[in-house]
Amino acid sequence: MLRPVAEFVNTEKKAKDALRYVMKHTDVGVDTETSGLNISKDYVLFWGLATMDRRFCITDDLLPIFEPFFARTDDTKHFTNAKYDLHMLANSGIPTVGGNIVCTRTLDWLLDENRTGLHGLKECIWDHFHDRMLTFKDVFGKVMSAEKQPRFLLDVLNDVDGGGRDKAVEYASRDPWESLRLSLYLQEKLDEVPMGEESSYTLLDHFWEIEEPFTRVLYRMERRGVMIDTSYLEDIAPGIAKRVSDIERNFNAAAGSPVNLKSPKQLTELFFEGLGVRPTKWGKPSKTTGEKNPSCDKEVVGDWAGGDIAFWDGSDDIDPADCEEERELVQELASSLGEHRKLSKFLSTYVVGLEKWADENFRVHPTLNQSVTVTGRLSCGDPNLQNIPRKENDHFKIRDAFIADGGNILYVADYAQLEMRLMAHFSRDANMIKSILDGTDLHGFTVAEMNMGFSYADVISAKKVKDSGGQLTPHQANALRTRSAAKAVGFGLIYGIGEVKLGMQLGMPIVMRQGRDGKLRPSCPEAAQTTRGYFGVFPGVQDFIKDTHRACRDMEYVQTYLGRYRRLPTISSGNRMLASQARRQSVNSIIQGSAADVARLAMIKCEFDPDLEAAGVEQLLQVHDELIFEMPDYKDIRRDAQKRIQEHMEHPFEEELMVPLPADGSFAVAWGNAH
Repeated sequence: MLRPVAEFVNTEKKAKDALRYVMKHTDVGVDTETSGLNISKDYVLFWGLATMDRRFCITDDLLPIFEPFFARTDDTKHFTNAKYDLHMLANSGIPTVGGNIVCTRTLDWLLDENRTGLHGLKECIWDHFHDRMLTFKDVFGKVMSAEKQPRFLLDVLNDVDGGGRDKAVEYASRDPWESLRLSLYLQEKLDEVPMGEESSYTLLDHFWEIEEPFTRVLYRMERRGVMIDTSYLEDIAPGIAKRVSDIERNFNAAAGSPVNLKSPKQLTELFFEGLGVRPTKWGKPSKTTGEKNPSCDKEVVGDWAGGDIAFWDGSDDIDPADCEEERELVQELASSLGEHRKLSKFLSTYVVGLEKWADENFRVHPTLNQSVTVTGRLSCGDPNLQNIPRKENDHFKIRDAFIADGGNILYVADYAQLEMRLMAHFSRDANMIKSILDGTDLHGFTVAEMNMGFSYADVISAKKVKDSGGQLTPHQANALRTRSAAKAVGFGLIYGIGEVKLGMQLGMPIVMRQGRDGKLRPSCPEAAQTTRGYFGVFPGVQDFIKDTHRACRDMEYVQTYLGRYRRLPTISSGNRMLASQARRQSVNSIIQGSAADVARLAMIKCEFDPDLEAAGVEQLLQVHDELIFEMPDYKDIRRDAQKRIQEHMEHPFEEELMVPLPADGSFAVAWGNAH
């Protein structure tokens, strides 16, 4: 397709001409070039508009002239990264953008969620049209970070005699045109994908009904941000830093020599050369030698900490019976290394790092990613608040740093066992459904039915003591550990983990068994037996898993409750590892994807509830299965808001599930005090 000639709009007369033109069109591409990437602080340096037959590069001072265009509500504005551009416009004096908002990243994600990290404009233009968009270096011959490029382009645009203006205008105005072109194409493709065998409802209908309003929800949440208590963060920092230092000292003592726990080279020398651990994973090739080094990443270290360790002498595996002392040492070191990494990241990201992200009002504005994960669950960045530990694991009480503004209060609503309830719905397992409908503790019920050594009454009694902060007897502590084991099995089946990883989680013995190829591989017979016992209690779950695997092999995809696709073509692969991975993902994709459906609909309903909006109730965050709101601290507002939010969360779909979706909530000034 022939692109129209780029036009530079740098005078009021040209701006008014461009405005009159775009106001005649109902589909317009929009893009901004900005001072940086911080959604609360950066702003537009220059920007672009495009129809299919004209495209404009416009200076930032002319933004106010285009207010009628941005306020227009009967058109569709097409972006590549919609929320980001909306923030930049808001920071530059355009607080509201009307009409339909289309983000090509979300469209492309709906069309193929497996293209993780490839939903950007340049990648999509190549993949869908086989057109190559020139890079900054291609045009200007300079290597420059993406954050610095707009400043350079602005200087070129302002340099009348420099000779580079035409190139800069051409480069800067192509993005809005390509965004529009791509958006129209992707919408056509999505409209060809039905969400059911006999349904006229397509993925495009799903986009307009769910994803387009959800983009607005996330934008508004990001815009509000959440307040943090910086003085509290300063108070807890020394304790965490001391714990990190203690781990380093103990690690070095156990290793017998000083080791920099942040140095991959030194860790490689310790584990693979010094202790003879057999590598199971390899990192990227060295820039100097081109050789790949064995990996000590999170997954590998986690396996070692759980006892999944093999030793070798460079050519042959060593009999596990000959290296028990080394195994114990590697487990000890791996556990310490894992904790060190976790605490170091926690300190840098959430204690020191949060202050750097706060604006002048002490509010942090994380980016909530709509189209990054393959299941549809939200991810979060800058900063990542999805990794904030759950309350029961929040040992340093980082949640206490997130607070309500003066005169306001937080309301934290949390789904109860959302994934397990979705498993009950999809599996139609009679025992699981009955347990949930009867109001029993599902994991306590599982313990009793599997004859794991404790009655249901034992488990519930112990749970009540723990929840009230009382002292557990050894019998009660064992009952709760058994409940945790039953819970791990249930979630393990959802996440598709194998018997070895399940055994590692449960602290069961891992043994090495010889396979048909003669190689020794880890195995956990006790975990396998426990899983069989679980299926004996919930046979419908086993049937659901088998049926899902069978259907996925036939169709090479599964669908969430709302009909969103998770495409798994590798389930038919001749590579056993890839096929096995796809089988595990098939079940997880249905449950996790449907959990994402639940959250999306609940958040949309809460955000656009006129009563909540009139009362000043604002949705701030979604972390795990929690929704966090802020509202004026008045009794009537609290009572009515709690009722409305609970209604939306517990009844997201038009048709009710086979089991309820209870969402319990509480009020608190600090997130950590909610229960």
